[in-house]
Amino acid sequence: MSVPAIGNQTDGGHLDGMEWTGPDYSLTGQLVYWVDGKIAGQSGMFSPDPREGQGPIAGACHVAGEGPDSLRCVVTGHAGAHGSGAVLLTLNRAQGIHILDSVNSGSASVALADLNHDGFFDVALRESTDIPDHASAPQYWQTFLDQDGRFSRTGCTKPTTDNTPAPTAPVTGTCPR
Repeated sequence: MSVPAIGNQTDGGHLDGMEWTGPDYSLTGQLVYWVDGKIAGQSGMFSPDPREGQGPIAGACHVAGEGPDSLRCVVTGHAGAHGSGAVLLTLNRAQGIHILDSVNSGSASVALADLNHDGFFDVALRESTDIPDHASAPQYWQTFLDQDGRFSRTGCTKPTTDNTPAPTAPVTGTCPR
């Protein structure tokens, strides 16, 4: 099992994401928050129960204000064989991990960035139109901004069969679904 470090926190803790690499995936897709060498919180990324194919890709945290929930993080990950997603969460010593929101898609492509340059991390997810079928259908990007602790979809790019890069700013086009 590999444990990619998501980031060091200002309170002396760090958030790890567990990823499946062998026959036992009992902790895959789990987020573990450590403070002073002890587990301060643990949570599933996309479900309470670990599942094969789930695991972290990237993550970033920032100070979101004063008070007990001042550290806010976004963690992107695999949500199964062909899916991806992101979770928005807060960390604190007393309460551990608190999931605020999550988004997912039926594609393995996900990107983490501050799309609107407000200091909060946002997400771009690729999705398929599923017409004529999932694999050969045109795909599009959709962007989600962290707005007050919730992901808010801003819009979508035009569907295309080209392999386009993830957006670097919020997109505002009409979404196919």
